Amino acid sequence: MCYTRRDHGLEEEARRLRAEEDTRRRREEEARRAEEKQEKPLTEKVKEMVGAR
Repeated sequence: MCYTRRDHGLEEEARRLRAEEDTRRRREEEARRAEEKQEKPLTEKVKEMVGAR
């Protein structure tokens, strides 16, 4: 029996899933960086650290 066809399909799916995961990570990283760039007043930063709203 030849398993190359099945293996090939699995490899393609794994490659596709890795690409989707990489894309998601890049988007999250870019969103986090954009959020960090926004300057907040010092009081807001303290409130976030303490957990008060």
